[in-house]
Amino acid sequence: MSERIDEINNKYLDIWEKYHNSDNLEIKDLLAKVPMQYSAFEKSTNGVLYIGLNPSLIKERTDDPLFNWHNKNECISKQTKILQFEINAKFDSQFFKPMRDFSIKTDTAWQHIDVFPIRKTSSRDLAAELKGLSLEEELLEIFDELLASILENSAPKLIVVVNAKASHKLHSRWVGKICVWDDIRCCYELAYHDKITPVFFSGQLTGGASDTYSQDRLFWLMKKIIYE
Repeated sequence: MSERIDEINNKYLDIWEKYHNSDNLEIKDLLAKVPMQYSAFEKSTNGVLYIGLNPSLIKERTDDPLFNWHNKNECISKQTKILQFEINAKFDSQFFKPMRDFSIKTDTAWQHIDVFPIRKTSSRDLAAELKGLSLEEELLEIFDELLASILENSAPKLIVVVNAKASHKLHSRWVGKICVWDDIRCCYELAYHDKITPVFFSGQLTGGASDTYSQDRLFWLMKKIIYE
């Protein structure tokens, strides 16, 4: 599993390197920060995989040199610090609090990945800037590899997409092709790499993006699947 994740991290770095060595100023600006990097995921048969759109960069970190892209070799040299930052965020960031709380209440493991590894505060701006760029499909292909690796090796019990833009993107990409509605479970089922995984499409769980009652209903449905 760790080798697959290393390969995926390296593919992201290669894309950043390719565009920064090109004359495409629009994409260079979009990739000004180092891409999201992942550590190996642990196997957990009752775990939850959360999917967001992209890693946000809080205002205090905007000018942090750790996240500035220069070249691939320089990024690799600070990869350990970047990975540690991502690990710490899972325990400290307010964005992940509902996921941490649900994990504690249900005694389940959880993981989080993003559709796009681009560090940008506004998911709305990112979606608009990616539209029509070949970069979008390049990154979606790597995301497909990342998801396949997690489903094959980590085997989460269910998937929850926790961003409206990400939900729209994946719903249009999956439903009618590899994803169908399940009337009994009240969720979608994703048939991906010989595995059927329940999927909930949702909005962001923090920042007022979804109300308390919608969250309670989502968590109730998630519990039903976890305790099956």
